[in-house]
This record gives sequence, structure tokens and C-alpha cells, in this order.
Amino acid sequence: MIVVLDANAAIELVLKRALAGRIAGTIGDADYVIAPDLYVAEVTNTLWKYTRANLLSLEDANRVLQSAVDMIDRLESSLGLHQEALTLAHRQGHPVYDALYLVLARRNAAMLVTVDSRLRDLAKGLDITVLDLS
Repeated sequence: MIVVLDANAAIELVLKRALAGRIAGTIGDADYVIAPDLYVAEVTNTLWKYTRANLLSLEDANRVLQSAVDMIDRLESSLGLHQEALTLAHRQGHPVYDALYLVLARRNAAMLVTVDSRLRDLAKGLDITVLDLS
């Protein structure tokens, strides 16, 4: 099984939040975990926000950032996904950032792992397999 892990699910996992166990089980069962290269910037930016709000030290943020990056077996260049993602985003009225994950999942017949309910619903409507976190 191939899994596309999005940034918000990675944050949920590395910060050991409520859904971390279910996400970890799926990641552990996966043969391969992939993400668009945007993933690194999204995770890094989220952790920066946590440091700015004094919710994480810079040392802890760097530690969990490395954990989030280490979960990914392959980062796919957004350059190879961008046109299809733009078309999908336009048709669905949904941000291109998320469309990159959708395109990657669709191209690889992969399961999308996200904690974003709107993105999960959109993926299901596109016949993309999604980890059920309800």
C-alpha cells in the first residue's frame, strides 16, 4: 500500500495528538509513504508558528520536524504535479496546496492520510482512498 501523507496529519502524528495512533498504524502498514515537496515547507511553517506562540522550543520543533521528514520515503516535485493540481483546484474550488496531495494520491493509486475533513470529503468524491479518522 502506498500512502500520501499530508502536512496536517504529520503534525498530528509528531506532536502525538488524539489521532496519532491511527495515523501511525497506517504509516507503519504502508509499503511506501510519499508527499509533494510542499510538505516540507508546510510542516516547517506550522512548527515555526508553534515556536512563535511559545508552544514548542526551537530545539523541540527541529526534533519533530526531522521526525516528520523522516516519515516520507519519497518527496515528489510539485513541478511535475502543478498543472494537474491547478486544473483540479479550479474545478473543485479548493486550494492548489491541497490539490497537489490529491493529484499525487490519484497518480499513485495511494491512500491519502489527512486530518482535514474538507480535503477528505473532496478526495472521496474523486474516488481517492482516504484513511477514515471518524
